[in-house]
Amino acid sequence: MRSSTLARIAGRGCHGRFGDDAADPQVPANIRVVEVTRLDAPFGVQVRGLDGSGPLTDEVSARLRSLLAEHLLLVVRAPGLDAEAQVALLSHFGQVLDERGDGGRHVFVSNTRPDGVLGSERRLLFHSDCTFATPPISVLSLYALEVPDQPSPTVFADASRAFQRLAPATRDRLRGERAVFVSGFAGGYERYSEESAPAGSPRAVHPVVFDDAVSGRPVLMVDELLMDRIVGWERADSEALRDEAHGVLYGEDNLYAHHWQVGDLVVWDNLALQHGRPERADDGARTLRRVAVVPTGTGRYEPFTARSLASEARERAGGF
Repeated sequence: MRSSTLARIAGRGCHGRFGDDAADPQVPANIRVVEVTRLDAPFGVQVRGLDGSGPLTDEVSARLRSLLAEHLLLVVRAPGLDAEAQVALLSHFGQVLDERGDGGRHVFVSNTRPDGVLGSERRLLFHSDCTFATPPISVLSLYALEVPDQPSPTVFADASRAFQRLAPATRDRLRGERAVFVSGFAGGYERYSEESAPAGSPRAVHPVVFDDAVSGRPVLMVDELLMDRIVGWERADSEALRDEAHGVLYGEDNLYAHHWQVGDLVVWDNLALQHGRPERADDGARTLRRVAVVPTGTGRYEPFTARSLASEARERAGGF
C-alpha cells in the first residue's frame, strides 16, 4: 500500500462520533452496555456504559462477543482502566496470552518504555498479529496510556469485506490456496520473507482465505508484512495477486483510523481486520497497553515479546 494513502486516511479525522460519556447512575456500572453507536467508518462500534472494573454478567459477556462478531471492532472509553481489568475483560473473548512469559499477560507498544515494542516513528506495515504462528491471535486490544499532541492513529483494514469485493474469478482462484507467513521480529517496518528473515524465525502456513472463528466470515490473509508467498505459485504470480489484493484491502473506503485519546480501549478481531500505523513525528510519548487472545484451549504459546525486544535492539544498533 502506498504510504500517501495511509497518511490521507490518518490525517482526515476518520473516527467515531462519540458524544456524551455520561452513564445512568441507577444502573450498576460494571454490568451494563447501555448504548452502541456505529463509528463513522465501514466497520466498528463504540460501546458506552461499560465499566471493566468488575466482573461482567453472562448476558453482557455474550453481548460483547456478539458485537465483535458483527462489527469486528469495539471502542470503549475507559479512563483509569488498569492492566488487571483489561486482562479480565479480554478473557471473555478467549484465552489471554502471557506474551512476555512472566505471568503479566500484557505488553506495551511504546516509544518511551524500555520494555516497549514498536517504538520507532516509522510506518508500521499492515498485518494481523502472529500469523506466523499456529493458531494466530484471534482477538487483540490496545489501551491508551500516553498519546502525543499530534495525531498518531492506528489504522485498520477490513480483510473480510475485501475478500467479498475481489473479482469473482480471483476469489475462486484463491479458495483452497495456502501461503507462508514469516516473522523476523525486527519491528514491523519492512516486509519479511523466507530468504531475508534470520535463521530460526518462526513461520507457518495458513489458508489464503481463512475461516475466521470470531466473525464466522472468510477473510483475506494477504497482508503487507508477514505473508511471503502463496505455496506452489511462481513468485511473480504470487506478487501479482498480492498487489491486486492490496488494491482492495487498503482502498480508502475500506479503512478506519482510530485517533487515540488517553483512556481509549480498542478491541478487534485480529484476523478479520489488519492494522498498521502511518509514519509519525517524534513529537512525544506514545504508550499503548496490549492484551492478546487466542482461542480457548490453545496449548503452550511461545512468549514472542522477548524476541521482539532483542531484535529491535539489534536493529537500532545497526544489525539484523
